[in-house]
Amino acid sequence: MKNDSIFEMIATAYPNLPQSEKKVADYVTNNLSQVLRMTGQMLTKEVGVSEPTLFRFCNSLGFTGFKDFKISVAERMSNEDFFFSDINKDNFKNDIQELVTSVLRSEEDTILATIKGIDYVKLNTVANMIIKSDKICFFGAGASGTICKDAMLKFIRLGKSAWGINDYHTACNLVSLFKQEDLVICITNTGNTKETVSLLKIAKENGIPTVSMTSSMQSKVSQYSDVVLRTFSRESLYSRMAMTSRIGQYAMIDALFMNVIHAMGEESIDMLEKTKKTSNNLIFN
Repeated sequence: MKNDSIFEMIATAYPNLPQSEKKVADYVTNNLSQVLRMTGQMLTKEVGVSEPTLFRFCNSLGFTGFKDFKISVAERMSNEDFFFSDINKDNFKNDIQELVTSVLRSEEDTILATIKGIDYVKLNTVANMIIKSDKICFFGAGASGTICKDAMLKFIRLGKSAWGINDYHTACNLVSLFKQEDLVICITNTGNTKETVSLLKIAKENGIPTVSMTSSMQSKVSQYSDVVLRTFSRESLYSRMAMTSRIGQYAMIDALFMNVIHAMGEESIDMLEKTKKTSNNLIFN
């Protein structure tokens, strides 16, 4: 743990944290630099938790208190290379090699955090929901839509009737025809995208099972999701362009895909072989 980044430490501890401490973890993860400039009282007020909760959160990570936590964060950040969190004018102060390295190392950090923080109980639950479902709608607005297309292509190869959609009205039309045997999976970094929250609410009100993937467990999508899978990113929550957050989402879809393959057994391998063979047999006239 000594060599882990604070980001990895939080990801490792996260599944076992009580709900109140998860609120602190979510805020710290997405606002690490700002947290260094805060007092304990300022942080608890911003997050909406008590000071004892902040103390317990720090203890859960192995620190004696918030002061010890901040000192360690500052030391670790000073020993790390500059890491990417958003595209802004300050980027132009850095050498291009340094900037590219910072993005790629932040993406590496995202993968490590995913490995350490993934909740396998929830992952298994969602995998079983996918296997049992008749139809699946993957929805994500903006950049999250590209992840939905990837998910659609993967699960089609396992014999699932799947759609990857980034247009809200198209998703609404599709979901309005869904039944309780179907499934809606939404992907959103912030967890508060209006279209995504609205679609989940519609699905929930119609008795359709719902799943969301987000980096913010306390966000609005959790209110309308049967299961919430946490994704990881060092990117600021409202960044100008999705980069490292996208890596965390892809990683979670890959983890889910492998879980479904494992649960289906040899049947899944036969399907993958059949679809690969068919797609490779291009006919040229």
